[in-house]
Amino acid sequence: GVVVIRNPFNLFASRLQWVMNYAKKRGRYEKMLLAGSKFGDKRANYMGAVGWANASSVRMWADYGDSLLGNKNLVIGGEKTVYIIYDRWLTDNKYRQKILRSIGLNYSTDIKSGVTKYGGGSSFSEKNHVDINGVLNRWRNFIDNDEYIALFKNNARFIKTYVDVFGSANNLILNKIIV
Repeated sequence: GVVVIRNPFNLFASRLQWVMNYAKKRGRYEKMLLAGSKFGDKRANYMGAVGWANASSVRMWADYGDSLLGNKNLVIGGEKTVYIIYDRWLTDNKYRQKILRSIGLNYSTDIKSGVTKYGGGSSFSEKNHVDINGVLNRWRNFIDNDEYIALFKNNARFIKTYVDVFGSANNLILNKIIV
């Protein structure tokens, strides 16, 4: 199988933006406590009992990250699983080439910046084109959002897994969630 892991700060920023867009379209402008609201607990059919943006979905991200790091108790999809770090896939031609060759696909330097119609499109853009740099910095839109920060705050396992997968370069968020 193939598991794609996205930087969780961008992943959850996109999910929360989607929730906010959903609420706005329905005329609901009140503050949403995502971890316990019907929005935060919105179920995605491919996630089973895991909410869209809550403690369970953050825990699930950490499971995938730990699996990528080699935790044999959490290997998802079997031992031959190919893990793709989404952020590197977008920015690193050699990384993309290595992965594509490992699964027997042809390599192309052409990265499409279009938005697929599947999955509801982009939460941040109504256009069919997305700026790759913007995709990698969705978290900046939520850096001062208490609900967003609360998803990660003081979660030692999540923080360790994030740092082990992505490093500690994102100090702006790490400083807010480590207390």
